Amino acid sequence: MLSSTSTGTHARARIHILPSELLELIFNNNIDPTTKENSGLNATLVASWVCRSWRALLLDSPSLWASVIDLGCLTSTGISEIMARTGDAPLSVYRYESMDYAQACERLLPILVRHFHRIRYLRIFINLRPLIFEMGRPVYPTIKSGDWQPLCRPAPSLEHFDFRFHSWRRGQKPIFGPGLFGGQAARLRVLRVSSRALYPQDLNAPWVPQLRHLEFEEEQVLDSITPAEWLSALKNMPQLEFFFLKSGFIKFDHFTTDEEPTLPSGLTAVHLPFLTDLLLNIRGLTNATIFLKYILPAPNCRMHLNVDATAPPGEDASGLQTLFTDALSSHLQRWFGETITPSASPSINLHVEAGSITVELQPRPPNVNDNASANLPWHFTLSGSRYPRPPSNWSLPLKAFSPFDLGAITELELGTDSAVRCDTTVMSFLRSLCNVHTLRAGARTLDDLVSVGSLNPPGSSEFEGILFPELECVKVKYLIQGPAMPSSRPEHEPSRGEPETELWRPVRSFLDWRERMGSAVRVLDLRDWPSNGEQVPEFDDSNGMEVLYIRS
Repeated sequence: MLSSTSTGTHARARIHILPSELLELIFNNNIDPTTKENSGLNATLVASWVCRSWRALLLDSPSLWASVIDLGCLTSTGISEIMARTGDAPLSVYRYESMDYAQACERLLPILVRHFHRIRYLRIFINLRPLIFEMGRPVYPTIKSGDWQPLCRPAPSLEHFDFRFHSWRRGQKPIFGPGLFGGQAARLRVLRVSSRALYPQDLNAPWVPQLRHLEFEEEQVLDSITPAEWLSALKNMPQLEFFFLKSGFIKFDHFTTDEEPTLPSGLTAVHLPFLTDLLLNIRGLTNATIFLKYILPAPNCRMHLNVDATAPPGEDASGLQTLFTDALSSHLQRWFGETITPSASPSINLHVEAGSITVELQPRPPNVNDNASANLPWHFTLSGSRYPRPPSNWSLPLKAFSPFDLGAITELELGTDSAVRCDTTVMSFLRSLCNVHTLRAGARTLDDLVSVGSLNPPGSSEFEGILFPELECVKVKYLIQGPAMPSSRPEHEPSRGEPETELWRPVRSFLDWRERMGSAVRVLDLRDWPSNGEQVPEFDDSNGMEVLYIRS
């Protein structure tokens, strides 16, 4: 209605005649405790100073003041004043920056003691940093677990609980005892905690089955939660939609035989049909294998897996790698629905270093229909650590794709770094993408492809098994920024007479290499590249190659 009104009418509109209910709705929409930029406290205070009617309305809106208890902005006196205006409304208590233990005791504990049963939203991060250093040794705050017993009372209003401690000491127990919320939090949907704020047995509490969002960051504590215990807990969360686990200290929960490593017996699959986000940052290939093998999320669930792949002393690394590869392959088969199709158009990121592996699976963007998705490219990013030596475990994530016919992929967006240049596993993987006709890549990636394409299988010639034999169109995303990278073929000289620049050299090298291999590029698309006044060299005077660009 407002969009169809003339500007002149806007200028004459009298906001004071708006109904009180509408004004209160506007004020409430200015409040969002999940974002620092829009917490609403300052906006609410300013609005209360505009006029008497607004101030009266705001002072008579307990739910509004109950939503702006920002412990990062309020002093103890300010907290008391705001609390006096909240009536019996459910509370939102939060602070965006971390707070030390003394601040938590001064500002947070009084609210928990008197009003924990009213809290709807709680977001607090307490940094247990040393208070001082005496003779080079840290002196930590004295923590009394009894002070936090209000958290073990029933929480009938609680919907969002984000309560984390960061401890500088190792081998510590949780701050307070088991029995979080007294087992009663019927409305709780979001739980985000650290290991200092949760006992393992609380994962079997009556409020667990209704969780939709769970994040757990584990520090080095005495009672670490094993993968088997996590699987048991997840079975009680059938409605879970988001699961994030970060633990660099998780126990190695597995057994070995004289022949080969094996997984613990008695584990069964956990079906989570609504799980659309699975984020794991954990230690050990075996632990990663357990989660990949037994957690069965929704189709096309977004996954981010980062695993410390360093094998424990005395373990058979090759056997662990086989278990991990098989589990990742099975996960991919469930993710793709057994068969890769061009319309899937996901984003896949594989990053491999000497001691870690990262696998990211991102489904096609939401709200994209099947017809539109056919025009979206597959997106692979292959990166790794090159120094002091190239990673030797590229085969782990790449071999997981071996059951699939990657020939179904026709449009590809590819990103690489120099770590892929000396790896024959990467070469074999890229050769399996045999039907790609459109490639979108940056100049650095094109330069890497020339190097990878020159790695030939034993017994083959330079002209056998060329990468992307059906390639016709190359879309250049960006040129190399900063210091220019030397050409992959330094002996090559410009062949077409125009001025050669360091920025364009990788593109030139790739085009000449394709032409020499007898599979020249037909279309060079530069429309994604912002020229910013840079002169575009003349590429289109040989073999009828068409160059598409936007003239600046």
